[in-house]
Amino acid sequence: SYPFVMDSKTLGRRGTLGYFLIGGGLCCLISTICLEIGASDCEGSFAYMDTLGQVFAFTGKFFLSGTFGIDYAYSSEIYPSEIRSIGLSTCSLAARVAGVLSPFILSLSGLATWLPGGIFSFLGITAGLLTFLLPETNGNPLLTTVKETEEVYFSKKK
Repeated sequence: SYPFVMDSKTLGRRGTLGYFLIGGGLCCLISTICLEIGASDCEGSFAYMDTLGQVFAFTGKFFLSGTFGIDYAYSSEIYPSEIRSIGLSTCSLAARVAGVLSPFILSLSGLATWLPGGIFSFLGITAGLLTFLLPETNGNPLLTTVKETEEVYFSKKK
């Protein structure tokens, strides 16, 4: 459903990416809290919290999987033609480094069971909020030069 939302006039690419990242981060946070409550229960009165935590984990996975496609579309539109390949490859490199680091973050559960979920939710929410500082590219033509990009997106005359 995200391609239809991505092309809407109200959300656009920036809004869809930002809200999907924030939604994924919040779901990860709620999942972590539910799983912690479920694990701390001795009598079984909160047995449903494990199931609820898993539901929020899968919902967060849905949101964050949706950002993958939006990232590539948005990144290719925000960079001008003369540096587009460098920009996309830098974004891809950062994604690969994060993929390599994620198992190490998961191993931090030995220190505290809530720590990996806390880190992932913090990063998702922070990335979503920072996305709103980027310019909206929906409806704008693909730009060719850095100077043209600065004039269209970063000019103080708006």
